[in-house]
Amino acid sequence: MKKLLSLVAVIAFAASAFGQVKAASFEAGVYYAPSYKYRVQVYSGGATAGGAYSIVLFAPTVTLSDGRVVNPFSTSNPITIGQGANQETVTPSAVSGCGVGQPYRGCTITATFSNAHGKGDTITSGTSGWAEAVADAANNGGGNVYWEVDCGVITLSTGGATTTSTCLVPKTFTDGGGSVRVTTTITTSASYSLGIASATTGFVSACTSLTAGLGCGQFQAAPGSVATGTGTGALLITANAAAGAGAIHAKVWGYTAAQSSF
Repeated sequence: MKKLLSLVAVIAFAASAFGQVKAASFEAGVYYAPSYKYRVQVYSGGATAGGAYSIVLFAPTVTLSDGRVVNPFSTSNPITIGQGANQETVTPSAVSGCGVGQPYRGCTITATFSNAHGKGDTITSGTSGWAEAVADAANNGGGNVYWEVDCGVITLSTGGATTTSTCLVPKTFTDGGGSVRVTTTITTSASYSLGIASATTGFVSACTSLTAGLGCGQFQAAPGSVATGTGTGALLITANAAAGAGAIHAKVWGYTAAQSSF
């Protein structure tokens, strides 16, 4: 019971700060994933068309807002690369020369890309920092990770009741809640929920706000545990029926316990 109350307190505090700037990546036993939203640039490599190829980064590590130096690059952590229509999120197939003590301009990431990328392209976390925070916690003996993900605008599927987004969240978490703002009026569907596979109401349940400009916000006062595996899962929007039209801006947040990698 004491652990549950502590968990609720942590999530309540973190959720109240959603959208605010927080400098500390680690505080009071909790890793704060938004602080892991790094931004780096490609130094060399790349290709003029999509395919499997390598890129070299300027630096082998990133420095977080509180000055901590970490290596966010691995074959487990998706990256988002590029700008505009060329932007995409991929998971590296190989990483070498990255980490503390490695030389500059030697960190190499290999992946299968759909688009062309090269020198000057920007790379950011593909998970809004939570995969990197979980990995950092695991590398430091384990710990609790608070995360929040702004999934942006998601257009609802008109071919079925379920919309599978490209927004990545942990497969295992304690749900903190979610918020939705309708950006394009939803037709045909009468309600929708936010979650992941096997837990389709994990963040928001049965929202009936359908008109553009309206929305739903749900804070889980009694957080529940969702355990559907390790790694990343796609955020799902599950409606009671296929939409005739519609789009929403979704944000979700929660808590994941990272086990020690030792």
